[in-house]
Amino acid sequence: MKMNNFENPRDIINKEGLASEEKIAPIENAKVAQEQLSEIKSDFVKSKVLQKEISDKIDKYINDLSDAMKSQEHYQKELELHELQAELTSIIFRIEDKIEQLKFILSAMNKIKDLNQISTQN
Repeated sequence: MKMNNFENPRDIINKEGLASEEKIAPIENAKVAQEQLSEIKSDFVKSKVLQKEISDKIDKYINDLSDAMKSQEHYQKELELHELQAELTSIIFRIEDKIEQLKFILSAMNKIKDLNQISTQN
């Protein structure tokens, strides 16, 4: 019994005179099972495509996260560098202040020395 894909199994069976339910049900069940199998295969292919897309998105997310972490580390190092530069600048200013104080003290000591020499000469 040859079945055309466009004909209903009941019509084929009725043409051949085999219209009992025992003969029709297995053919209809086989057709339904074949359609379900096709749907399952289609869903399986779709799931593989979605799985690949998800895997690609996860890889991209991991790469983006890694790049962000590297950027954060770079930013953190720059921040630490700026903090060290600020601390160094503060130290330099304190040293310059101390130098100015020492210059003043040295100048005062020289004046005292000069005054002592003048007073010992007189």
